[in-house]
Amino acid sequence: MRRWSDSSRRKLETCHRDLQTLANTVLGFHDCKVITGHRGKEEQERMVREGKSRINWPNGKHNSFPSNAIDLAPYRPNQDPWDFEYSLYFAGLVLGTAEVLYDMGRMTHRVRWGGNWSSVRDGRSFKDVSFYDGLHFEIVT
Repeated sequence: MRRWSDSSRRKLETCHRDLQTLANTVLGFHDCKVITGHRGKEEQERMVREGKSRINWPNGKHNSFPSNAIDLAPYRPNQDPWDFEYSLYFAGLVLGTAEVLYDMGRMTHRVRWGGNWSSVRDGRSFKDVSFYDGLHFEIVT
């Protein structure tokens, strides 16, 4: 059985209950790690300076507590978790799992993916996205 590392578990504990349910379920299907849950002001502003976020503190979904966003990556030893093609596969697993959990009533919010910001289940291609964040998942509030 897969388990969270101490680092991933600590980060996951900063996330909204729905994201915890989602991540714990996904872990049963695919080994993964939590890159980011809640982000404080200093970290958020650093992410903006580095071009890894476009949202200033305190307006990001990672900035609420509990966090309304999670950066969740597939764990594949000696592989880049940001690999574009694999991030698409992993996003499909996460989003499909989120839909099932929502339909079962185990999650109270739907999830949006950082590879398609426009809306939930809009059918539009991820190719229309000006800022691709393929390992970012957030609850829709």
